[in-house]
Amino acid sequence: MRLLLLATVFAACVFPYVAAGRFVCYFPNWGIGRQEPWQFGVDNIDTKLCTHLVYAFADLDETTFKIKPNNPAVDIDQEFYRKFTGLKSQNPSLKTMLAVGGWVDSNINDKYSQLVASRENIDVFVGSVVSLLKEYGFDGLDMDWEYPKSDADKTGFINLMVALKDAFAPFNYILSAAVAPITTDLGYDIPALETTADFINLMTYDMHGGWEPDMADHHAPLRKRSFETIDYNVESSVHHWITNGLSASKINLGMPLYGRSWKLASAMTTPPAPAVGVGAPGPFTKEEGYVSYFEICQAVQNEGWQVVQDPDQFIGPYALSPTDVVNWIGYDDITMLTTKSNYVLSKGLGGAMVWEISLDDYRGACGAGMNPLLTAISRIVVA
Repeated sequence: MRLLLLATVFAACVFPYVAAGRFVCYFPNWGIGRQEPWQFGVDNIDTKLCTHLVYAFADLDETTFKIKPNNPAVDIDQEFYRKFTGLKSQNPSLKTMLAVGGWVDSNINDKYSQLVASRENIDVFVGSVVSLLKEYGFDGLDMDWEYPKSDADKTGFINLMVALKDAFAPFNYILSAAVAPITTDLGYDIPALETTADFINLMTYDMHGGWEPDMADHHAPLRKRSFETIDYNVESSVHHWITNGLSASKINLGMPLYGRSWKLASAMTTPPAPAVGVGAPGPFTKEEGYVSYFEICQAVQNEGWQVVQDPDQFIGPYALSPTDVVNWIGYDDITMLTTKSNYVLSKGLGGAMVWEISLDDYRGACGAGMNPLLTAISRIVVA
C-alpha cells in the first residue's frame, strides 16, 4: 500500500495534468480539388488522431431556411458524406459531425439573422437538420455562424440552440458551436450557451491577418506581449469565456494548422513589422496571405526560408523568404502546439480543436512523420 501511495504521488508530480480527452478536427470538403500530390479527401484522414471529426461545411438555404449540402457533386455524388461517417468502422469511438455555416456562407446577406428571427424558420431548419443527420449517419451538428452581432441575433441564436438541443435529445446527437475568441461586440449569451451546447470550439486564431495589410503579426498569439495595448490572445480569450459563464470543461481550444503572411516593407522583421500587403499564395492552397503548414515546412526545408522562434513562447515562429521582397509568415509549429496543448491541460479545458486537417504535412514530406502537428496535439490532449 505504501509503495502504491508513493507511486501515485510520484505520478502526480511528474504528470500534473489529466488529459483533456477531446480533440475536434475539421475536415474541408474542398481539399479534394487541390492539385496533386496535395489533394485531400476522406481517404486521407487518419482516424486514430482525433476524437471528433467535423465535416465543413453545409450551407443554409436562404429561401427555404433548410440545411443543404455545400457541394452536392462532392458531398452526395462522390459520397463524401457517407464515406466520412463510415470512418467509424475504422475507429468505433470516433464521432463524425456536420458543420453548418463557416465564414463564406455566414456572410451571404443576413440569412442567419433571418433564420433565428422567426420561430417558423427555426422549426423548418431544425427538422431539416435532423433528417440530414439521420440519412447520412452523422453524430451531431456544429453551428458555425460567423457571427451573431446584435441583441436580436443573441436571443435568436439561443432560441435556435435550444430548439436543436430538444430535437437532438431522442437521438443523442451532439450539439456544438464554433465561436469567436473575444465577444465584446458579438451576440453570444454565454451562460445560455453553457446550458445548450455540449461543447464550444473557440476559434483562437485569425487575430491578425490580411485585413491589416500594413502590419505583419502572428495571428494566434498565446499570451499578451509587452507592446500590446489590448488583450487579444489565446489566454485572454479563454479567460473571457470562462469568467462570463462558460465551464472550462466545455471549451475546445482552437489551434491553426496554417500561417498568415505579409510582404514586408522594410528590413524590420520582428512583429509587428511594417508591411505592404498580404503575402504570396501557397503553391497548392493558392490564397493570398494564407499558407498551409505543409507549404511552410517545405519552403523552409527546400527553399532556404529562415525560421525565427520566440524564446518566451508567447507566439509561434515566423518564417522569412530569401527573396528581395521578403514574405513573412507567422504560424504554429510542433513546439508551439505542444505548448498550447499543455496549456489546455493546465487550465482544465475540455480539449483542443484544429482548423483544419488537410493543412498538416499529411504526406510526411518534411521528415517529421505524417500529420506531425495533429500527432503532437493528440499525444497530449487525448492520450
